[in-house]
Amino acid sequence: MSHNKILGAAIAAALSVGGGTAQAAPSFGVAIGDTTEAPGVVAMELFDNASADSTQALPSDSTFTTEYTLGLGTEDANKVKESFTVLYELTGGVWNSNPLATDFSLEGADGTPSISYQEVTETTVKYGVNAKDTNINGETKLVLNGFNVMVKKTDFASADAEVKLNITLSGGVDTSASLTLVKSGKGIYVSFVPNTEDVNIDVGTGGTTFTGGENAPNGASLGTMTISYPTTRLKAFDLTTDWDAKTSDDGVVTKATLKISNGPFAASRTDNRVFIDKSGDGCSLGKNGDDIAASVSSDGKTATFTDVKTLFPANTTDDTTVDTTTNKVCVLVPGKEAAINETADAPKALLTAKYTNRTTGSGVSYLEGNLLHIKKNGVICTVYLVTDGVTTSDNSNIRITNTSGNAGTLTGTLIDQDGKGVFANVELGKTTKLYETIYLDSAFLVAKAKAAGHSGEFGRGNLKISSDLLKMEVFALVRNRGSVMRPLLNMSLGASGNGCD
Repeated sequence: MSHNKILGAAIAAALSVGGGTAQAAPSFGVAIGDTTEAPGVVAMELFDNASADSTQALPSDSTFTTEYTLGLGTEDANKVKESFTVLYELTGGVWNSNPLATDFSLEGADGTPSISYQEVTETTVKYGVNAKDTNINGETKLVLNGFNVMVKKTDFASADAEVKLNITLSGGVDTSASLTLVKSGKGIYVSFVPNTEDVNIDVGTGGTTFTGGENAPNGASLGTMTISYPTTRLKAFDLTTDWDAKTSDDGVVTKATLKISNGPFAASRTDNRVFIDKSGDGCSLGKNGDDIAASVSSDGKTATFTDVKTLFPANTTDDTTVDTTTNKVCVLVPGKEAAINETADAPKALLTAKYTNRTTGSGVSYLEGNLLHIKKNGVICTVYLVTDGVTTSDNSNIRITNTSGNAGTLTGTLIDQDGKGVFANVELGKTTKLYETIYLDSAFLVAKAKAAGHSGEFGRGNLKISSDLLKMEVFALVRNRGSVMRPLLNMSLGASGNGCD
């Protein structure tokens, strides 16, 4: 037979007919042309599961021909002498064009058997074989020639879907087999690997720098994103050509979006401060060359890269190589003015890609992966009422004690009662020793405010004390001067005075 890009399936199945003994064990194979290969595995990225149409045709040049070989010997006792029915049934697909009466034949039979075309539906076709005037032995092949199928897109938009052709013989022969015509598989693999360096937020500088890692103090790598093809190349619709997300006629990636949520991006809202290091220049310099920058949400927790399709690798024809691209995801701190936020969980990354055949819907969403969870390297304590002692009738007295095993730096950020900044990340104490206690009062806070360009009159406000200490203890007292009794109030967070997290 001559067929255009024919996919054939040859099966030898053990049968016992009329007391005969099967001479061949069951075996399954799929042939493309004259060579035997595995079934064609089509990239699932080719199918649009959001389309209004429920099916999608494989192109007409991907034509299937199946051969079912009766695995019997040639002795008279093993010949089929009674009429039987052959039922072909598709699962996972429907006929693109119904098989005809002339599409079914027998090869290797002794004589010309009479074949009747009994019925056809969108998934089945039935033929009858009159074996009385011919000899049908174990070497006879039942051939269904040159048919094309439409696959169910809702199935093939995920990996491991299959179109099967089930063959059932009944009557003079009673047996069945199932042939896999085509399968779907994941054409692209995306993985996220967190950075293994010990990177922290240095809260001793008010959370404006990173500690640890090759890019500290200004930059950090959250980890890497790798995009790769499977080792075994998946096929395009023709079941012959290797699918390539960048160059294939069908299924070319047209847009890809990377979204990282729950990230430490509060200090990185300036352009080019959160980026993918495609140029290989590292994470300490900011966006450079081919690097891809993200937009950062107003709350500083989400970074979105609107088009990263250039990160998809070209699929080579070398079956011994897995084609990949691996790039770092970088965060850069612009300066001392802004603080890096710490989040409760590790950042999550999600890549979504759209392909030419996916004309509707959001595209293919690849599984989320975790990136590096950057934590603070010290503690932050907050005093929720401090006064300037100038416009208020009370004075603040704050005592900070280093209760950790190391010396460290203290910085402070003061917000007034209207939520406006008075000063940010100013030094309160440098190299505070183990169990050393420092004292701050209203006059100290006013002086720090004036040095920062503020009038010094802030009324009442909240003071956040940052440190690179493992532990510290803070007591805050307010003495009211407007009363004869001059009461002293404990404004510490918690009766023990430990207002820290």
